[in-house]
Amino acid sequence: MERKAMLAVRASDDNLAREALKRKASTRSRRRSSPSKTQLQKDRCEKLKEQLRTLNDKIEEASARRTSSSHVRTRRGSERPSKTHARPVGHQRFDTFERMATKVTRSRRG
Repeated sequence: MERKAMLAVRASDDNLAREALKRKASTRSRRRSSPSKTQLQKDRCEKLKEQLRTLNDKIEEASARRTSSSHVRTRRGSERPSKTHARPVGHQRFDTFERMATKVTRSRRG
């Protein structure tokens, strides 16, 4: 922009020179006031990595619960709980999560 301003002055176009210098100042000001794009991307990347670690921890926890739950069922044999002891509705969602976690785990293995 500074070069363009100099060319405009040589061409006796003061308005164009002023506009070029305003743009230069504006660009410089924006660069100083906001963090670099690279830093923003690094911050976002770290946040996503942390979220991935949290999700993996939850998947491992769900897998451990599932394994623990299957051991309990195996020890009980073929006993089925009566309707009065049926699982609450909220657990159906967790069952769905467990099935999805199993699929993810299987897809990672092979």
